Amino acid sequence: NRLTCGLTVEEVNKKGGMNLNKYNAYLALCNSATEEWTDFDIDRCIVVDDFETNVVTEVDYVDDRDYSITRQTMPVPIPHTDGCGMISPELSSKNFMVRLPWTKGLLGVFDFKGFVNEKGCSSKVKDIWGKEWDIFEDNIQIILTKSQLKMAAYYDSWDVYKENFKKYGCRAGRCNIEEDHFKKASINYQVLQSFIDYTDAELKQMCSDSVNFINGICSDKDIQLEMFGIKEDKPRHKYNGMQKCLIEYNGLIKDSYFREQLRDLRKKRIRDLYSAKFRVNGYYTFLLPDLYAFSEWLFEGTQVPKGLLADGEVYCRLHKFDKEVDCLRSPHLYFEHAIRRNVTNDELSKWFVTDACYTSTYDVISKILQFDVDGDRTLILQDENIISVAKRNQVGIVPLYYNMRKAAKEPITSESRYKGLSVAFTGGNIGVVSNNISKIKNSQEIRTAETRQEAIDCLKYLCMVNNEVIDFAKTLYKSTPPKDIKTTISKYVNKKLPAFFVYAKKR
Repeated sequence: NRLTCGLTVEEVNKKGGMNLNKYNAYLALCNSATEEWTDFDIDRCIVVDDFETNVVTEVDYVDDRDYSITRQTMPVPIPHTDGCGMISPELSSKNFMVRLPWTKGLLGVFDFKGFVNEKGCSSKVKDIWGKEWDIFEDNIQIILTKSQLKMAAYYDSWDVYKENFKKYGCRAGRCNIEEDHFKKASINYQVLQSFIDYTDAELKQMCSDSVNFINGICSDKDIQLEMFGIKEDKPRHKYNGMQKCLIEYNGLIKDSYFREQLRDLRKKRIRDLYSAKFRVNGYYTFLLPDLYAFSEWLFEGTQVPKGLLADGEVYCRLHKFDKEVDCLRSPHLYFEHAIRRNVTNDELSKWFVTDACYTSTYDVISKILQFDVDGDRTLILQDENIISVAKRNQVGIVPLYYNMRKAAKEPITSESRYKGLSVAFTGGNIGVVSNNISKIKNSQEIRTAETRQEAIDCLKYLCMVNNEVIDFAKTLYKSTPPKDIKTTISKYVNKKLPAFFVYAKKR
């Protein structure tokens, strides 16, 4: 009962059962590696509906029944708060992921009380069961969304959940708290192989930071210290004993032990470079929706709120403003370069007070990068050379869209749960699909005008299949390509992997 907040299998079955592997996954949330949120108060929380709008955009619609591809302009439903809630800055100055029984997701810092005061709108909101709460009178500090409370349909009210939470001594956990200092990131071969067209000069420029860094390992004291995790902007209390010794006496770097370590680290960096993994001017950070627009929808009742960000704009304090950024995410299987304008103004800096990447509610960026906002991160980089190459390779590319199926509800029994686990563990291998995508992207056919479109269509098919495989544990569904499509795909994937996989996969 402590792990399930008093919700029994019998009660779930009385309400029609559920998707078996979703039940298994949601129950397994209690295994997350978290630290206890010791000052958590369940009475300061409410659960509200998710904020979703339709965004009209051009997509390539891939039909999972006949594998036809149709380019069309259509309204795409975007669940802006899928996995995301808000936490008042009086409780936290940083975004973090939360775990409660049946509950997971990201809490984004936003001063929703300050929003209500400034806008003069009603401070009353209804939870997903229809009960009204006043964020001031009830001192609400955390607003969860329905997508975060996975078993919301099986509780009769928020009061029942809270009563069980207290009765059975349930606990809250936190994980992946936003960093104080962000490390420069690296990109991998998946990003580079989505560039079908680039020159040797452009490639050398992309890799120049890594090449200079590797060369500096032999002679540059600052780079040598950085190899052991020592940087000027890193707080001293975060260093271990060995690092403190190196700071006090740099000469230790000449010791035979440290010299051997540097040689090994240098070899690893060279191997990384051969595998298309190199340093970029970018950082991994949380993705958040426009929480100002969410508050306009929640407190003012505006169905299509204006928000603070327009289509094609993001806000991220980690990079220079009024310049373009490239937002990336793994797995990177199609041509998922979301090039956006990093903007700022007084309102943005006032309301968006963390180092997350905030995205517009008018943007289909979540469909391009295939992310939820439950703790997913983007590699957001600012490099004119990479962005110019990405733009050239994005010509004619639009987001992919396909119908993702859902599994039916069924009673939960020991036998059915075992069956669900067995199917999930045998049908969810995405490695084969992503390797086939690598074969196509590194083939001569995709660089030849006569066969390029056919090769790109094969990528579209495989991206859909890859997402089906990822979701297979939940949906228990994978489409079957028609015979002619299967023959076409086989023509491209019955080849060897590119040579750099010797380094990328350490084979």
